[in-house]
Amino acid sequence: MIRSGLILMIRHEALSGQTAYAIGKNLGISKNTAKKYLNDVPKEHGLKNRKRPSKLDPYKQRIDIMISLGILTAQ
Repeated sequence: MIRSGLILMIRHEALSGQTAYAIGKNLGISKNTAKKYLNDVPKEHGLKNRKRPSKLDPYKQRIDIMISLGILTAQ
């Protein structure tokens, strides 16, 4: 696995018109590795914007009532 900075360098050099062979030679990596990261499309993280229910959701109404009555302890 290569670092993200090297992946950005591969993509930058590809945008300037260099071939995978030339990119590999310049960066000291295999041309197959350069091709792999040129063809790989960045993906969004799978857990982004995931909403999970809280453990307190069933008790939120009761907690709100207790807070409005001034009961602020967890006993």
